[in-house]
Amino acid sequence: MRHPVRSVVLAALCLLGLAAVAPACSDTDPGSAPSTTASTGSTTGPTSTTTSPDEGPLFFPSGEEAMAHLVDAWKAGDRATALRGASEDAVDSLFLTPPEGYEKYGACGSAEFEQQMCTYRNRSAGGFINFQMAQEPEGWIVENTVVDQAG
Repeated sequence: MRHPVRSVVLAALCLLGLAAVAPACSDTDPGSAPSTTASTGSTTGPTSTTTSPDEGPLFFPSGEEAMAHLVDAWKAGDRATALRGASEDAVDSLFLTPPEGYEKYGACGSAEFEQQMCTYRNRSAGGFINFQMAQEPEGWIVENTVVDQAG
C-alpha cells in the first residue's frame, strides 16, 4: 500500500537530486524485492590532458643548435627528447644507427632559404649521416636524417 505523503516527500527528494537518498526513490515497499539504482561516481586527481610546456615541441635559434639537440639525445639513447626537436622520420632513421664513432664532419652549410645541412662521419666505419634542418615560423628543427653506412 502506498502512502500519499511518503510518495510526495520521496518524489521531492528525488527531484532535488540527492544521491544519498536515491535508493529511497523506489516505488516498492521496504519488504519487497530489491531494486536497482543508478549511482553517481566521482573522480579524483587531475583530469587535464594538456601537456606541460616542457613536453611540447622545441624550436631552436639555429639549425646547428637543433642538430646538436638531436645528436645529444641520440647519444644518450633518449628518443622522447629527440622527438621534441626533430621529425619522427629523422629520429627513426638516426636511432637505427649506433652513435659510437660519429663526429661532426666539417662546417655546416649556409642557412639560406630556411634550410641547412650538416654532416657527421664515422671514420673507422666509413659511415656518414646528413642532418637536414628547416626553419619553421617558431624556429629551427631537424627535418630529416640520411644515414649512409659504408662497409
